[in-house]
Amino acid sequence: MLKDVLPKPRRSSSISSGRQTRSEMQFPSSPASLLIKRSRTRATKGLWEEAIQDANEEVKADPSSPWGYEATHVVLHGAKQYDEAIEAFKSMLHRMDQSHDPATTQLRKNYISPPDVIAAIDSIVSEICCPLVVIDVTTGCLCNDTGRMRIFKADTRFKGLVSSMTKKVDRTEIRHVVERFFGYVMFSHAWFGHNWAWSYMCCIDKSASSVLNQSLTSMYKWYANSAATLVFLAGVAHPPKPGDLSRSLWMARTWTLQELLSPNVIFFYDSGWKPYFGNTGVSHKQSPGIMQERADAIKIPSGTIVTFFPDNLGVREKLRLASTRNAKFDEDVAYSLIGIFTSDIRPHYGEGSDALGHLLEEIVARNGEVTVLAWSGNSSSCNSCLPASIFRL
Repeated sequence: MLKDVLPKPRRSSSISSGRQTRSEMQFPSSPASLLIKRSRTRATKGLWEEAIQDANEEVKADPSSPWGYEATHVVLHGAKQYDEAIEAFKSMLHRMDQSHDPATTQLRKNYISPPDVIAAIDSIVSEICCPLVVIDVTTGCLCNDTGRMRIFKADTRFKGLVSSMTKKVDRTEIRHVVERFFGYVMFSHAWFGHNWAWSYMCCIDKSASSVLNQSLTSMYKWYANSAATLVFLAGVAHPPKPGDLSRSLWMARTWTLQELLSPNVIFFYDSGWKPYFGNTGVSHKQSPGIMQERADAIKIPSGTIVTFFPDNLGVREKLRLASTRNAKFDEDVAYSLIGIFTSDIRPHYGEGSDALGHLLEEIVARNGEVTVLAWSGNSSSCNSCLPASIFRL
């Protein structure tokens, strides 16, 4: 049942603490039980070939007994042969379900079936906030959530979870594995140690309105939940000069405002793909010099940028920040602020400047923020009390 190549013997081996050991179970003394004890002993020493032979002998001696399959599962799990280990565990449960022995029936209640563990894993995966489509950095291909889940379930980390959780679902351990596997960077390269990356340039199917809308409304959270955001400053020469970041085109675009504020970890790279001013720290948010350049560019305290969350800036200040940036479409002014305002407006390209009116209407209705009514210039076509442009606020 083992593959041709097995791990080399070790003097010790950690077997999942989630399983009840054979010695803890109540089973009748028999010649076959001695095989199981020996299999256990050999498994703790990493003698996988010998351990599986003993377990197989137990199964042959009494095919209807669950304990030979239980021993087989222990050995295969220890040898990291997770597919075979899960099948052995299923066989064990099947024998226990068919048993008429009251003690075995009672023991069966202590175990969790693999489908139940998988259901728990699925539920935790569904809680993780990830972009709809990402780049598989090992292949360079785009991958949707269905594809990522298929890859995850073929991975040894997933199989190891299913094989190890035989008596208790450890949601903390599941979440640790899931978050590590599905962790992504925003526009990364393979040398950053993550499986996935996201870029608005190629990961949004703009021909599908539902995908586009969900992407626009979720983008702020995706940046916030990313392992890191990488910013490539094509217009900043290498080596850069002081102030190049604050004068860069990136600092003037509408959509990059949320990229500036939302991520916990961010790195800037000049046109030579070198860290901005050679800073190789854990995050450029921890660089006082770089943060001061950003603060000078948008005229808010650098500390506010480092610890930004939607409630630590006032409504007019957020709108002022947006007013300093260039938008390709009128709607972008409003849609790029959805996450920054935790807004519920639904994007609909084609509404033009009315998008801003809808955003401001929601702000007034939800927060009672009447300062947005102090404006000059043209009125919004959707509400005459509101401005047509934030540049007049």
